[in-house]
Amino acid sequence: MRPATLPSRPGLWKSGTVRCRQRETPTGGLLAVAVAAAALASSACAKSQTDVLTLVSADATVPPILILRVTVAGATGQSMGSLRSMAVGDAADRPAPFSFPLSLPVTADPTLAGPVTITIDGLDWDTYAVIASGSAPAQVVPEQETAAAVTLAAVPGGAGADGGTPDAGAGASDAGGDL
Repeated sequence: MRPATLPSRPGLWKSGTVRCRQRETPTGGLLAVAVAAAALASSACAKSQTDVLTLVSADATVPPILILRVTVAGATGQSMGSLRSMAVGDAADRPAPFSFPLSLPVTADPTLAGPVTITIDGLDWDTYAVIASGSAPAQVVPEQETAAAVTLAAVPGGAGADGGTPDAGAGASDAGGDL
């Protein structure tokens, strides 16, 4: 999966463009090798990316998310990657949370061609525990862009689900005035 670049506007993430560099032609007997290498490089760059443009939204129960983990799983295997919010955050070197909905281009390995499941997990910044999750079916078509939509929902009991408030009865001391 290729990482997303800075948003062009809040909530919209798009991928960067891969550009090919032309090689300088060496002189002498290496000319044929350079021409063959340039032909291979240009044909490799002529191929289109295999992307699933994924619209990611979050329901009202989802806490602020700073890290997303994306998994694409199909019959022939799976690929996984993560993405950190690039929005300017606080002084503790934490980014601001993602703004939803966001458009996330997920680059898939062409060998995963066919039906896949895209799973997106929101991770807690400090513990990397899953605090929100969602998945959706999609199609991977080699060298083409397809689309999918995933809605995140809070994971019950996930870190940060209750704002860090200790649960009653979970080892809390008695603050009552028993006499």
